[in-house]
Amino acid sequence: MAARSRLVLGVLAAVALLVALAFLLREDPSATQPARRDSLAGGGATTSSSELQSATTPGTADERSAAAEAERVPPPSGADTPSKSRALKGTLRFFDPFGVHGAVARGSFSLHANSEEEPRTVAVEQGAWSVEIPEEPFELSAFTAEDARVFLHASTYGLYQFPADGVLDLLVRRDLGCRLVVVDAASGRELVDVEVVRDSGQGNWGKRSPDGSAEEVRIAEHAASPVELAQEEDSARYFVRGAGYAWRTVGVQRSACGDRVVALRPGGDLTVLLGGAPAPDGAEVRLRGERDTNDPYATQYVEHRRAIGALDRRLDFDSIEAGGYEVSVEVGVNTWRSTRITAKNVVVERGKRAQVEFVLPSPEPATLVEAGGTIQLSGWPEARSLTLHSRFAPRVGGKPEYRALLSDSSGPPEAIVHTWSIGAIEPGAYSGFIGGASHYFDFVVAAENRSDYVIVLPPPADVRLRVLDARTGAPADVERVGWLGYAGEWRPGGQINSAQLDPELGLWRFHAPATTVSIWINDEDYEFRNTPIELVPGVNERELRVPRACGIIATFVHAGVPIARDVSWTIELAHPDGKEAGYANPLDDAEMELVMRAPAPGRYRITAEGLDGYRIVSSLDVTVPIDGFARVVVELERVR
Repeated sequence: MAARSRLVLGVLAAVALLVALAFLLREDPSATQPARRDSLAGGGATTSSSELQSATTPGTADERSAAAEAERVPPPSGADTPSKSRALKGTLRFFDPFGVHGAVARGSFSLHANSEEEPRTVAVEQGAWSVEIPEEPFELSAFTAEDARVFLHASTYGLYQFPADGVLDLLVRRDLGCRLVVVDAASGRELVDVEVVRDSGQGNWGKRSPDGSAEEVRIAEHAASPVELAQEEDSARYFVRGAGYAWRTVGVQRSACGDRVVALRPGGDLTVLLGGAPAPDGAEVRLRGERDTNDPYATQYVEHRRAIGALDRRLDFDSIEAGGYEVSVEVGVNTWRSTRITAKNVVVERGKRAQVEFVLPSPEPATLVEAGGTIQLSGWPEARSLTLHSRFAPRVGGKPEYRALLSDSSGPPEAIVHTWSIGAIEPGAYSGFIGGASHYFDFVVAAENRSDYVIVLPPPADVRLRVLDARTGAPADVERVGWLGYAGEWRPGGQINSAQLDPELGLWRFHAPATTVSIWINDEDYEFRNTPIELVPGVNERELRVPRACGIIATFVHAGVPIARDVSWTIELAHPDGKEAGYANPLDDAEMELVMRAPAPGRYRITAEGLDGYRIVSSLDVTVPIDGFARVVVELERVR
């Protein structure tokens, strides 16, 4: 009895305290609003109002009355407000490039509500699912299906807001499995002595063969085609070769794989011997293959490349395609002002090792000079950096890039300047870049010490650009407009800057040096544009008309099953009379669709070469509509 009395007194004291607190809180209206928690922030488990009532409501009438008064007291500021639970339901179906194909009969996925500590497993039955969860944001993951292996479709993954109608239909991609069908490129015959190495996916994606790094994983050795790939990440890159065949690189997107044909060509080996003086820093051995193409960059295409270490006297290139190569020792960027030290031609034959020997000359050391001067800002508040990129291959002691030291800006408002200096630099022609204004310019360092160079930064131009649809004249709804601080020849360190859209004026705006710059428009609904415009100081109002994109979206199928296009396939558009259709390069390889842009609406023919053991068996003539893309299914047949 005494214990009961002490309990009642304790409860009444607590109630009195709560009532007093309620009175005080009413004096400050702002205190009656509990803090709202960020709807995307994680949180612990909450307690429902029914659980709170059963845990705190005493049994007597007076106690219930006091408890009811206590319930009217708002929660302390910052307390979590429980979300009410509500039914969420939907369907789970397979998706492929031809549309939705059937429901997942049985399976499950993980659903993690924002306020719950642990995720829930939601069961799928007859393609449908339902669950009761708090009405708040949630995240989905870990999809499984009992009748197929699946991958998350891009539209399924991620964080969701609770749908207003409580219905959410989900898509997953059916995993077709992944096998590499390795064949002879000429005959289509499957090979029986195959090696497969999975690349680390790091570093230089231009590699044509494995380099033995620890991150590379040997998948198969002396295996017969086809080679089954384990279910790992959705995309990966593999190196494949056979006995007497060259290495081949193949990128695999697992959700769009199935049987992937890898056609190998005959291969041999090449050894490069280096005699004479040590190779200069940054030197590489580069192999350029013979190419039957009109591509103006073909002469710059490097089939294989290998850096030369200080002690290297022998470099081996194993399992490369048979044929003729130009082998060179070079320093500098391959596509921009490289210096060739020496070169020879060689023929690599199938199953044989060719050899090239070079006697390297002693490198001439660079002569370094002091350079410095001023930068006249011409209306800019400051220059953040000054960088000089050499337009030649540096000699021993020289560098391809120099960054200057800048002083604080000084001088009157109409003539603010920076002083700059470079401790030691190799004389010659350079491409300069001024950060903060994105200004590029040509610069020559003389063969003498000088501290009186004057670099003039052009005054700023306020650019206001109206982008219009070329056919309708209406404002073009493009996703991004960029600009580059120069036009014409590529320069090292070139970067595209973003313009900002002024929604009230419907104009894209940016500030740039008053010189010639390039406007970049790259939007999936419009043709790519790289348009040079000449700017003047002050306001520049310009108008740019861009045509709508049009072209062809092709899906390649074999025996009714879509197959992924390999990057080595040569697929182009031509007019039916055989004339080239101009710009029509493959731009996208999303899923198993190949998007090709045409120069204009009209009748075209798809031409294809090097289809890795396939040949085309369907008609390839297609009409490209105005402002749109025609869809075509290209039937392929295995070469045997």
